[in-house]
Amino acid sequence: MESAPAELSGSNLSPLIHRDKEGVLLKRAPDVDAQIHDALVLAPAALLKWAEKEAQDPEFLKDEALVFLIRAFHKSGNKDITNQLSEILIRRWTPFIYSKFNGFVDADDAFCAVIKILFTHILFRDNGRGDFLQVKFGLHLKRIIMSVFRTHRDKNEKELSTFTFSDLSNEEDEDTDWDESIGSEELSPEDSVFIDEAIDVLTGDLQEVYILRRKYDFQIESIDPNEPTLSKYFGKTPRTIRNWLNQADEILKKWQGENHE
Repeated sequence: MESAPAELSGSNLSPLIHRDKEGVLLKRAPDVDAQIHDALVLAPAALLKWAEKEAQDPEFLKDEALVFLIRAFHKSGNKDITNQLSEILIRRWTPFIYSKFNGFVDADDAFCAVIKILFTHILFRDNGRGDFLQVKFGLHLKRIIMSVFRTHRDKNEKELSTFTFSDLSNEEDEDTDWDESIGSEELSPEDSVFIDEAIDVLTGDLQEVYILRRKYDFQIESIDPNEPTLSKYFGKTPRTIRNWLNQADEILKKWQGENHE
């Protein structure tokens, strides 16, 4: 059996090196560390079999542990296992990532941009900037998606002003629980239908802020400095964001009154 990657030092896992804004070192969750310890004593075939388990399985290998393993095998020079584990991680999140770029004419480019940034952070951030992926993977991925969304927004502005989410819904995506991994709030059927019908009534920043808040449940502000928020995304105060959302609501109330009497 192949030896464990070099990131294992004796019986202890190498600690994370990045600090939060209060200067406290980031730490992996105890159950993540436990999974990593168990994974590193497995033969490659057994490890890959474990990593393939579905999210519903009680023995599901957490994303944070998978990130550690990808990084560890990469640093040890085991390209084959690195690639196979990376492919598993990408497959897990492909439906979710694509769902955030519905209506984009360059959705494939946006998806590739997210993956490129994600693996740059996993594999090549020796300064610790990618450590957060071993602590809260979903939250860090959400930040990457938000960054790419903004980069590709102008290119897709025309399409975003006319498409409806219902036109682009995918039954396979709807059956997954990717949003649960990110922590977004599930819309009621009535709210979802309303957003799908009404989204093209709004334009510009009002449309985008409405999509991100109502459809994807992005927070307006947060006491957590690592949480991506609408205020940071638009570079505006929380008060401005709330004003925009109020304006959008007023426009949609008027539209609803005119079209649903």
